[in-house]
Amino acid sequence: KELSMLQLQLEKELSSKTKVGSKTAKETNESKRTLYAVVEFHHMLIGNSHKKEAAALNAADGIIKGFIYMGGPSCAVVEATKEDLLSWLADCKKAGKEGVCTYWRTKEEHDNERASVFGNKLTVMPYASGKDNKMDTKAYRQMLEQLDIPFPLPECPYLQ
Repeated sequence: KELSMLQLQLEKELSSKTKVGSKTAKETNESKRTLYAVVEFHHMLIGNSHKKEAAALNAADGIIKGFIYMGGPSCAVVEATKEDLLSWLADCKKAGKEGVCTYWRTKEEHDNERASVFGNKLTVMPYASGKDNKMDTKAYRQMLEQLDIPFPLPECPYLQ
Protein backbone atom coordinates (compact mmCIF):
# COMPACT_ATOMS: atom_id res chain seq x y z
CA LYS A 1 0.00 0.00 0.00
CA GLU A 2 2.84 2.38 0.90
CA LEU A 3 4.60 1.51 -2.35
CA SER A 4 1.54 2.36 -4.45
CA MET A 5 1.13 5.66 -2.55
CA LEU A 6 4.79 6.45 -3.21
CA GLN A 7 4.35 5.55 -6.87
CA LEU A 8 1.32 7.84 -7.19
CA GLN A 9 3.18 10.67 -5.48
CA LEU A 10 6.19 10.22 -7.79
CA GLU A 11 3.98 10.16 -10.89
CA LYS A 12 2.22 13.31 -9.69
CA GLU A 13 5.54 15.03 -9.04
CA LEU A 14 6.91 14.06 -12.45
CA SER A 15 3.79 15.23 -14.27
CA SER A 16 3.87 18.58 -12.49
CA LYS A 17 7.48 19.11 -13.61
CA THR A 18 6.61 18.67 -17.28
CA LYS A 19 7.69 21.80 -19.10
CA VAL A 20 5.06 23.90 -20.81
CA GLY A 21 5.15 23.21 -24.52
CA SER A 22 6.86 19.85 -24.17
CA LYS A 23 5.36 17.07 -26.22
CA THR A 24 3.89 13.99 -24.64
CA ALA A 25 4.42 10.60 -26.27
CA LYS A 26 0.87 10.76 -27.61
CA GLU A 27 1.45 14.18 -29.20
CA THR A 28 4.74 13.01 -30.72
CA ASN A 29 3.12 9.89 -32.18
CA GLU A 30 0.23 11.98 -33.50
CA SER A 31 2.59 14.33 -35.35
CA LYS A 32 4.33 11.33 -36.96
CA ARG A 33 1.09 9.67 -38.08
CA THR A 34 0.55 9.73 -41.85
CA LEU A 35 -2.39 11.78 -43.14
CA TYR A 36 -4.24 12.19 -46.38
CA ALA A 37 -5.02 15.87 -46.83
CA VAL A 38 -6.53 18.33 -49.29
CA VAL A 39 -4.91 21.76 -49.41
CA GLU A 40 -6.52 24.63 -51.29
CA PHE A 41 -4.66 27.59 -52.79
CA HIS A 42 -6.16 30.74 -54.33
CA HIS A 43 -4.15 29.90 -57.45
CA MET A 44 -0.97 28.08 -58.45
CA LEU A 45 0.14 28.85 -61.98
CA ILE A 46 2.62 27.12 -64.27
CA GLY A 47 5.56 28.94 -65.84
CA ASN A 48 9.05 30.32 -65.24
CA SER A 49 7.71 33.73 -64.23
CA HIS A 50 5.80 32.28 -61.25
CA LYS A 51 8.54 32.36 -58.60
CA LYS A 52 6.24 32.03 -55.58
CA GLU A 53 4.72 28.84 -56.98
CA ALA A 54 8.20 27.43 -57.64
CA ALA A 55 9.27 28.19 -54.05
CA ALA A 56 6.13 26.52 -52.65
CA LEU A 57 6.65 23.43 -54.82
CA ASN A 58 10.35 23.22 -53.90
CA ALA A 59 9.41 23.32 -50.21
CA ALA A 60 7.53 20.04 -50.72
CA ASP A 61 10.65 18.15 -51.84
CA GLY A 62 11.27 15.12 -49.69
CA ILE A 63 8.38 15.67 -47.26
CA ILE A 64 5.15 15.81 -49.27
CA LYS A 65 3.92 13.34 -51.84
CA GLY A 66 0.78 13.52 -53.90
CA PHE A 67 -0.67 15.69 -56.64
CA ILE A 68 -1.13 19.42 -56.99
CA TYR A 69 -3.73 20.46 -59.52
CA MET A 70 -2.47 23.75 -60.94
CA GLY A 71 -4.80 26.58 -61.85
CA GLY A 72 -7.00 29.13 -60.23
CA PRO A 73 -8.18 27.93 -57.79
CA SER A 74 -5.72 25.13 -57.11
CA CYS A 75 -5.86 22.04 -54.87
CA ALA A 76 -3.29 19.55 -53.66
CA VAL A 77 -4.17 16.02 -52.58
CA VAL A 78 -1.27 14.84 -50.46
CA GLU A 79 0.09 12.22 -48.12
CA ALA A 80 2.39 13.40 -45.32
CA THR A 81 2.89 13.35 -41.59
CA LYS A 82 1.07 16.08 -39.71
CA GLU A 83 4.42 17.64 -38.81
CA ASP A 84 5.61 17.69 -42.45
CA LEU A 85 2.28 18.98 -43.73
CA LEU A 86 2.26 21.89 -41.28
CA SER A 87 5.90 22.64 -42.13
CA TRP A 88 5.10 22.72 -45.86
CA LEU A 89 2.10 24.98 -45.31
CA ALA A 90 4.30 27.37 -43.30
CA ASP A 91 6.90 27.36 -46.10
CA CYS A 92 4.20 28.02 -48.70
CA LYS A 93 2.98 30.98 -46.68
CA LYS A 94 6.54 32.35 -46.43
CA ALA A 95 6.81 32.03 -50.22
CA GLY A 96 3.61 34.06 -50.63
CA LYS A 97 1.37 31.12 -51.52
CA GLU A 98 -0.78 30.48 -48.47
CA GLY A 99 -2.52 27.13 -48.55
CA VAL A 100 -5.41 26.05 -46.37
CA CYS A 101 -5.86 22.43 -45.31
CA THR A 102 -9.59 21.99 -45.92
CA TYR A 103 -9.75 18.23 -45.31
CA TRP A 104 -7.59 15.62 -43.63
CA ARG A 105 -7.87 12.14 -42.29
CA THR A 106 -5.49 9.62 -40.81
CA LYS A 107 -4.12 7.04 -43.22
CA GLU A 108 -5.51 3.71 -42.10
CA GLU A 109 -3.97 0.26 -42.46
CA HIS A 110 -6.37 -0.66 -45.28
CA ASP A 111 -5.05 2.38 -47.18
CA ASN A 112 -1.63 0.75 -47.65
CA GLU A 113 -2.74 -0.75 -50.97
CA ARG A 114 -3.05 2.84 -52.23
CA ALA A 115 0.58 3.65 -51.39
CA SER A 116 1.65 3.53 -55.03
CA VAL A 117 -0.97 6.13 -56.01
CA PHE A 118 1.26 9.01 -54.91
CA GLY A 119 4.72 7.90 -55.95
CA ASN A 120 7.45 9.58 -53.92
CA LYS A 121 7.02 13.31 -54.61
CA LEU A 122 4.51 16.09 -55.17
CA THR A 123 3.53 15.78 -58.83
CA VAL A 124 2.36 18.86 -60.72
CA MET A 125 -0.82 18.25 -62.69
CA PRO A 126 -1.38 20.51 -65.72
CA TYR A 127 -4.33 22.77 -66.35
CA ALA A 128 -7.56 21.28 -67.70
CA SER A 129 -7.24 20.87 -71.46
CA GLY A 130 -8.70 23.71 -73.49
CA LYS A 131 -9.29 25.88 -70.41
CA ASP A 132 -7.02 28.82 -69.64
CA ASN A 133 -5.41 28.44 -66.23
CA LYS A 134 -8.26 26.31 -64.87
CA MET A 135 -7.67 23.38 -62.55
CA ASP A 136 -8.41 19.92 -63.94
CA THR A 137 -11.41 19.25 -61.68
CA LYS A 138 -12.16 15.91 -63.32
CA ALA A 139 -8.74 14.48 -62.43
CA TYR A 140 -8.98 16.03 -58.95
CA ARG A 141 -12.33 14.39 -58.26
CA GLN A 142 -11.05 11.04 -59.56
CA MET A 143 -8.16 11.22 -57.08
CA LEU A 144 -10.53 12.02 -54.21
CA GLU A 145 -12.65 9.03 -55.22
CA GLN A 146 -9.60 6.74 -55.28
CA LEU A 147 -8.80 7.74 -51.72
CA ASP A 148 -12.41 7.49 -50.48
CA ILE A 149 -12.48 11.22 -49.78
CA PRO A 150 -16.06 12.46 -50.24
CA PHE A 151 -16.88 15.35 -52.56
CA PRO A 152 -17.93 17.96 -51.74
CA LEU A 153 -15.44 17.87 -48.90
CA PRO A 154 -17.02 17.51 -45.46
CA GLU A 155 -16.23 20.00 -42.73
CA CYS A 156 -13.08 19.05 -40.93
CA PRO A 157 -11.47 20.21 -37.67
CA TYR A 158 -8.65 22.71 -38.07
CA LEU A 159 -5.28 20.98 -38.37
CA GLN A 160 -2.79 22.40 -35.87
